[in-house]
Parts: sequence; C-alpha cells; structure tokens
Amino acid sequence: MKLHLNFRKIGGNPTTTTTAGEQQPNLSTSVSNVVTPSSGVKPQQQQQQQQHFDDGHGGHNIGGLLSIQKHMKGGFEKVLTKTSDFAAYLPFSRNIGIPKGGSLILSIFSEEKKVNAFKEESSKVYNNKDGEDLKQDLHQSHKLACHDQNISVLYVYFLSILLVSHQTKSIKVTISQLCEYFGFDNELHTQYAAHAYHLTKYYLYELNKRKETVTKSLNVNEFSDKKMFEKYKLAQLNQLNELLFKLSNVSLNTLSVIVNLFNAKGLPKKDMGSNSDPYVNIYLKKDDGTPLLKNKPSISSESFARSSCMKNNLSPEWNETFVVSTNDIKENKLVLSVYDLDLVTKNDFMGFMVVDLESEQGILKTKENIQEYPLLPKPPSDSNNKLFLVKFVKHVYRKSGGSLNSSSSTAAGLGTIKIGYYWMTREIFKLEEAKKMIDQIESQPMNGADEDQYLIPNLIDFSHDKCLKSFCVIFIQGASSCTFPDHIESLLNQYQKRVLLSPMVKLLCHLERLLEIFVITTQVLDQMKQLIVKMIEMLKNDPVQPDPILSRYKKTLEATKSLFKGLISKYGLSFPVSVEGNKIQGISEENAKLLGKCIEILRTIHYDMPSKELESMISVLVKQYIQFFYSMIKERSQIRIEDSGDFDNIVSLLDVYDAIETQITNDIDIYSVLFPKGVNIGDLSAYNYYKLLKQDTLDQLAREKKVCMETFFLLKKIQNLHNGVLQSYIDQDAQLVKEKMDIDNIFSKFVSMWISETEKQFHSWIQRSLSKEAWKPSDLKNGVLHSFSVMDLFSIFEVGKNHMVSLQINIDNSMFDYLSVVNIVYNAYIEDVMVSIQKDLDQNDASNPVSQKVEEINEKSTNLFTKFIQDTRKALKIETTNNNNNNLTNSSSHIKQQIPINNSTSVITMSTCVKLNCIEFSRFLLDEYITDVQNKLNPSLSDKVESTFKASFTKTRQRFDHHIEQVISKLGKWIKIALDIAIRQQTPSKKPAKLQNTTLNLIDLSPITFPQEQVDSLLEELLAFLNNELTTLSGNLYQPTFSRLIKSVWINLWREVDAILFSQEVLKKESFETLHWRSSLVLSMYPTLESFFNADGGGTSIDQLKASSDYLFQKMNLHYFKNDNHHLIK
Repeated sequence: MKLHLNFRKIGGNPTTTTTAGEQQPNLSTSVSNVVTPSSGVKPQQQQQQQQHFDDGHGGHNIGGLLSIQKHMKGGFEKVLTKTSDFAAYLPFSRNIGIPKGGSLILSIFSEEKKVNAFKEESSKVYNNKDGEDLKQDLHQSHKLACHDQNISVLYVYFLSILLVSHQTKSIKVTISQLCEYFGFDNELHTQYAAHAYHLTKYYLYELNKRKETVTKSLNVNEFSDKKMFEKYKLAQLNQLNELLFKLSNVSLNTLSVIVNLFNAKGLPKKDMGSNSDPYVNIYLKKDDGTPLLKNKPSISSESFARSSCMKNNLSPEWNETFVVSTNDIKENKLVLSVYDLDLVTKNDFMGFMVVDLESEQGILKTKENIQEYPLLPKPPSDSNNKLFLVKFVKHVYRKSGGSLNSSSSTAAGLGTIKIGYYWMTREIFKLEEAKKMIDQIESQPMNGADEDQYLIPNLIDFSHDKCLKSFCVIFIQGASSCTFPDHIESLLNQYQKRVLLSPMVKLLCHLERLLEIFVITTQVLDQMKQLIVKMIEMLKNDPVQPDPILSRYKKTLEATKSLFKGLISKYGLSFPVSVEGNKIQGISEENAKLLGKCIEILRTIHYDMPSKELESMISVLVKQYIQFFYSMIKERSQIRIEDSGDFDNIVSLLDVYDAIETQITNDIDIYSVLFPKGVNIGDLSAYNYYKLLKQDTLDQLAREKKVCMETFFLLKKIQNLHNGVLQSYIDQDAQLVKEKMDIDNIFSKFVSMWISETEKQFHSWIQRSLSKEAWKPSDLKNGVLHSFSVMDLFSIFEVGKNHMVSLQINIDNSMFDYLSVVNIVYNAYIEDVMVSIQKDLDQNDASNPVSQKVEEINEKSTNLFTKFIQDTRKALKIETTNNNNNNLTNSSSHIKQQIPINNSTSVITMSTCVKLNCIEFSRFLLDEYITDVQNKLNPSLSDKVESTFKASFTKTRQRFDHHIEQVISKLGKWIKIALDIAIRQQTPSKKPAKLQNTTLNLIDLSPITFPQEQVDSLLEELLAFLNNELTTLSGNLYQPTFSRLIKSVWINLWREVDAILFSQEVLKKESFETLHWRSSLVLSMYPTLESFFNADGGGTSIDQLKASSDYLFQKMNLHYFKNDNHHLIK
C-alpha cells in the first residue's frame, strides 16, 4: 500500500528523494575541493590545478573561506646600484612576457577581503544579539520542510511523542518552539497535529508490531555473527518493552488543560459591610446531563483546582496558572465558578462560565486561547440537561447583544472573567481494539471522512532513517545551525527509540550533513568532534550494531578522516597567515584554533593509534602539502619570456624561490608551534622544499645556454636561503648537509660566460664612448682636466669587479680571468687614445701657421713663424705685463715689449692635452683598482694580480713618454726657428779685431756686453711663442706632465743653442770672431730665459735650470767672467 498522507504537495529535494530507491550521499566523493582555481585560468590549466587540489578522496566546500596565499614579494631585487649604463654591456634582464596563468600568483591578501566579507556576513546572520536575523534565516531555510514528505512524517511523530509523554507543564512552550523551528504555519501544524492524534491512538499496536518485526523479520545476515544478532535482537525487544512498561501504570486516555487565570471585573457585591472576597473553582465536567455546578470533582482530584481568595476586591487580579486533568476524555467541559468567601455563612455564588472543549477545533495548538468571558448566573434548578443549558446560555448572550464580551456582565449583572487555556488530549487504543481497527482499515475502501485512519499503517512502516537524513539536510544549513536545540534533541532521541533506529543513525546523519555543507568554523569543528566522540563511545559501550550501520559508520568516519587529512595536507591554504600591507603579521588566533581543532579531530578518529604513528601520519600530510604547494606555486609562477613558448625558465624560478622562502619562514616561525611536538614541521619544510628547489635549479641551469642578470639573482636567492632562514638547518641537519648545493661549482660556468660576454660589451662600449668623446675637461673650473671616458671606463671596471665580489663564491680563478679582460680592454682604450694623440700631432691645419709641418729652417718656415707672431698680436691686442699670474711662464722683468697669448692657435691643442691627461690619470686609477682587488682577494694572490698588469704599466709609460717626446719635438722645431732668428741670423755690427791665436782654448777674451733692449728685441718672438704654448699647456695639463714637459723644453732649447753655436758645420763655416760674438749674445740672453722659465719662483727652480744648461757653458770653456747685469756663470 502506498503512503497517502494528506500533506501539501511534496517537492523535490537536492539531496533526498521520496522513492523507495533513494540513494545515500556518496561520502567518499562528497567533499569538494579545498581550493578552487582562479577564474582567470584557462580550462586546461584549471584541470591541471584541479589535479593539484584534489587529494584523491574528493574535497570539501569550505564556503569560500580559503584562498591561495600570495607569497610573492613582487619584482626582482636589484643587486647593483645605479651605474654607467651597465645594461649596455650585459643583458640586465630578459624581456618578460605574459604569465601563463593570467596573474603571476594569486594573493590571499587580495582574496582576504572576500574572506572577511564572508565572515562579516556570517556574523550578521548568525550572531545578532537579538536573534532576529537568525530567526529570519531559519524561517527562510525551513520553508523547505513543508515540501518534504520525510520531514512531515518526522513532525507528526514529534507531536505524537508529545501526546504520548503528555508533558503538560512544558508542552505549550515545546509546541510553539517546534512549530517555529520547522517553519510551519498554523494551518499546516493543525493538520499534522490531527495526524499525530490518530497515530497516538495506535501507539500500543505500533510497539507490538515492531516487536513482531524484531522477532520474526530481523535479518541475521546483517550481523557479523549469530551471537551479535541475538544481542542486538534482545536489546531492541528490551527497548520496546521499556516503552510498553511506561504505559502500564498510567491511563491510556488523558485530557489536560492549562488554565491561566488573569483577572475579573465588575463582580457583584455580596457582603453588607465590605466588598466581596472572590475565589474561583476550576474543574472538568462530563456532559452527562447533571447540573454543571453540582457534583463537582473533589478538591483533591486532579480535575479540580481552586484559586486564591482576593479579599475585599470586586476587580481582582489573580495571574495564577493551574493544570486540571482527567483520565476520562469525556470530561471535556471546562467550568470556572466564582464564589464569595464567607467565614461564617455559606459561600455566595457570584457567577460561572463554561468552555466546551469538544467543540474546539484542533489539538496541540501553537498558542493558548485567551479571552474575557461574561459570568453567567446560576441556571434554574431544572436545568439538568444539555438542551436546557444551551438555551440558557444563548438567552443570556442574547441580552448582551449576542457577543461574549464585558457588556454581557451588564445584562447578567455579574461581571466578566479573563482566562487563557491550552488543552491537549491523548487517546490510546488497547491492543485488541487497535488490531480490530487496522483490520477494518485494510479491508474496506477509504472513506473521505476517516482518511486519517488510513495513514496509520504507512506511518508505522515508513523508512524512518530517511526522515533523519532529510531532517539533517534541511535543518543544518550553515555554521550557526550545525546543532539542534535541546528540545529537538530530546524529541529526536525519543523518536529513535520509538521507531527502533539505532542512536548511531542520528549521529551519522548529522555528521554526514556537516560533511556535505562543511565550512571551517569553530562551531562546525566542535560539533563534528562531539559527534565522533559520541559514536566512538557508543560503539565502545554497545558494539552490537547491524553491519549496514557499522559499514556506514566506517564509511562516514573514513570520509571525515579524508576531509581533515585533506585540510592538514593543505594547512597553509586552509589556515592562512595574516598580512598587513606587504608584511606577514602571523596567523590569526582564529585560524590557529581551527588548525588545532582539525588536528584534534584527526587524533580523535585515530584514538587507538599510538602517538608516534599519528605524528608520522601527520608528517606525511605535511610532506603532501609541501609537494602540492610547490607544484601550485611553480604552476602559477610560469612566465613566457622573449619570443619563446617555454614557460619553464629562470625568471619563473626566481618567483618560486620568493614564495618558498616565505612559506619556509611561516612554517618555522608560525606553524611549527601549532602541530604536535613529534611533527617537526620546520625540519620537514626546510629539507623538502630545499630538495625540490635544488632539483629545479639544477634542471633549469642545465638548460641555460646564456648568462643574464637573473642567473645571478638566482645565485643570490640560494645564498639568502643558506644564510637566512635555512642557516640553522643547512649546517646541522645531516640530510640538508648532503643536499646543500655546491654553488661554487654550479655557477662557475656562468661566471665564465659572464666574463666572455663582458669583454664583448666592454669593447663595444669603448667604440661607442670614443665615438661620442669631445675630449674636453670634465670640470675645468675645479681642475678636473681629463675627459669623461676614462672615468666611465673605470666605472664599468668597478661595477664588474663589485659584481664578481658580490657573488660571494670562490672567484679567485675567475677573478684573474676578469682582470685579464680588464687589462685587455684598458690597453685597447689606451691604444685608441694614443692613436688619436698621434693624429693630433700629425694634423696640418692651414689656418694655424704653427701647425704646419717643417722639416728644415728656410725662408718659408721663418716666414710662417713670423706670420704666426704677427697674427697673434693683431688678434689679441692685449699687453702682457711682467707679473702675469695666469700662467707659469711669466716674462722676465727685462722684457719691455708686448708678448701676446693666443691659445686657439697653439701647436699643442687642448684636446691633445686632455688625451694626455686621460692616459696619466688612467695609470693612477689602474693603480688604485689593482690595490682594491688585492685587498679583496687572498693575500697570497697579490703578486699574481700585480704581475697581470705589470706589462700594461710599462707599455703605457713607454707610449706616454714617446708622445711627450713628440710634443716636445713639435715645439722644438719652432723653438729652433725662433733661436735661428734670434742668434744665427744675427751678425756683429763691426768687424772684430784679428787675434794672434785662433785657438779658442788659448785665448782669454772678455765677453761682449749687449744692451738689454737689444737682447729683449732678439728674444721677443721666441718668448712670445713659448709664452703662448706653455700657457696653453699649463692650463690644460696636470702638473706632473706639465713640469716634465717644461723641463724638456728647457733642455731642448739649449740643445738647439748648442747646435747653432758648435755644430761641426758651424765650426767649419763661421769665423772665430763670429762665434765669440754669438756666444756672448747667448750669455746675455741666458738671464732673461732663466727668469722666464723660473717665473719668479712659480716655474722650474734655478738649480734645475742651471743643471740642465751647464754642459753648454762648459763647452764654451769660459772661466769666471763677471758681468754686472748677470749672474756669475761657470
């Protein structure tokens, strides 16, 4: 027979069905993923990530509370500070394309807002202080209950249990709470209450039928052995017998009324000297034809109650509650009679009222009936039948206008009384009567008027485990509703006993539902632990359970275990740390508690497992998380670089290092204290993450064919791990010591590649730098006379050296390779500069006479020199005073003529001077560079470093000296012309007297004295030239170079004088008298020239000048002659 409940239309439910073939939720796959992939990831990537998140036993829905933690610190660290275009000679970083996964890494801290919003919303819904939001939410959710047949059956049984137990004092409150909890309206509740009333009638029949089922139909195959079967069978029978025994000492039929007596108004005055002293009798009366006010129950009867007496009061306020009950359900008239208490005479009747409970619609109402009734006068003595009573009551009411209100008291003159009443009745058929009724129901067609009777067999035979499942599905909706109110729990327990459901069923249904809607909250975890503890204790105390229940228990417990193993195996994502800005603040107190509770639940499930085995199992879970998290980070960090389709590259690996370093730090500093002591999460994290990083690092570097700056960023990441978070592990943990990466060996090839690449870039830089070089002083105002190129050259040398040193690996051999590159590049730079100097010296500028090449002294060269002096005078038109402080070559005080200065037409240009300065300054920088390298390397390698650059120093010095000589040679050619004009081209004005002995050595002649004006006139062009050239050089050359050059000019000058006076050609050609005259002229010129080069002490010292010219005077063989206007000359 099908079940024909007169319920509302039954709708579908997503987790339960109403067919006989209902499928239970598959708990092995009911747990959804701990983490969901980012919505921005492509489908195939989602599938890959799904594999990462799926731990093999399904997942669980945690309500969006979890998200992937962002461990990335963002961007690559820059090892080097700002330098001179370092990227120009070394690839600083590869071009980064689009991340494979959409965004580089998912940020918990971008997802954290969603988490907080979820928690905040949950708080609003479930934790409101006044409870209104909670009520509204439950009301909304539980509307599903009225559309579910299983819930309807359960509700009917709950009401029947209340009727059977007949808990008179609390039933009114219980019914109200029950109806509100299920969300049924009054109409539906009334309908179910009627079903419950009829079900209760067959309570004895139901219990006995269940006994027959246990005795005859219990399947022995559902138990592991026959002994277990007999124990379970006996326990079931004992449970039914206990319920039957409770009814053996009570009446099967009971009617009870709860009366709230509030007040009365307008009572009549019965006493002469004072107001009345009213009290009320409350009792149940059978409608048997006897007067209502006669044959009342005895005062000790349960069907009778009396209120207190209110002295001297015609409008008394009682506010008292009474319960009257009877075992005769025909006593269904509730009578309240009011009397005036008299101590001497008989109590005076003041009025009465009656409620016909038989005419009340429905039982187990959700609220009491509160009303103000008019008091009626005592009926006539012959009103001993029901018909008369009805007529009498109608007559009184008709006088009051046809309504039962306070105005009725005016008609009757007796006042009103206000009461509230709530009644319930229980009627249980005896077994024989019930069987007879069931036989009639099953043998006759259903009569519409008695359709409730036809529900009974189906209600009794209903699959009640479905009711519990549906109940849990509907009423466990979230974190706040994961438990049941106490009155519901009590009803569930009584329901299980009545329908012979094992207590395990309710616990299993409850736990299964929590698994289905799992959310990580304290309430849910506490409830799950309580359920697991109860089931474990239940099986310890009563292991006799049918195999289907035991199998379901094991399956559910296994699903629970899988859930929490999954949570712990993803602990870093399930219970993330808190982040504020870019700083990790630690794990919140809430997440720490949740993780601890998950571990406790796992410990509870494995209560019989030794601690070491449990800790070993948790350690395996931690390793699973390490592998999972590493794979996830690796997947999310993949970036395509350049034009390659390869997403596995060194740039991605750098991001992996950042994330893993953060996770290791979190494990050591934060998570380690939350796990059992035997689970050394710090060691597990350090070793396993490092091992994974090492493998990927070696694989990646093996594929690298080029070197880039990210290569050395990777080196820094490894060193940061070694010297930072892993420092205490890398040197002490035996496993990590074996796994430690040999970075000296791993990166040696990349250092060599870098050096090779650097050499190419250095040479390229030289070409670019020199092509743009203007050869001007960097800062002439502050005396910086070299150009920028030499500084830039050593800047990049310094950057390269600092890069090598910053690698913090054994670079001794590599450093010598790098120094060799520096040496090569330096020599190449010097060579280019010297070639440029040579071009300057060979330059033939038509606009500058002194730049013209001259090979011999002739009229042309003399005219060029003369023109140069004339042009200089004409262009500048300035007078040179004797105390000119702008140069080191001030004229002698004897020079009276104007000596012009024209730097723009100098033989040696400013650019040549700057190039010479670059060479000189480069030697200084190179020396400092070598010293610094020696200080940073092993002291034993100092000599080797010095020898590397020794040849460069020697070669540079030689080339530099060569170019200085070329400069002097170029100047010397014009000095020679000027001296030729001043000395050789001069002849005596009168013929000298002939001498007896023409041998100079045998004749002692006094020198000829020349006027100073004549000397100055002869030296004017020479001094003008020297003043112009030396002024240019003094302002554009560093002092050491200039001092050396001016000394060389001085020496060159006297060598030219020597050639003019005493060359073999001159001695053969010129007469002795002419030689004597010219020698005297030279002697007269010497003081002026000496004063010019000494520059009043600002130039070359007198001693140095004499030492350089002394050989010439010795050659003259002139001995101690005195000239008043000159120094004594030996």
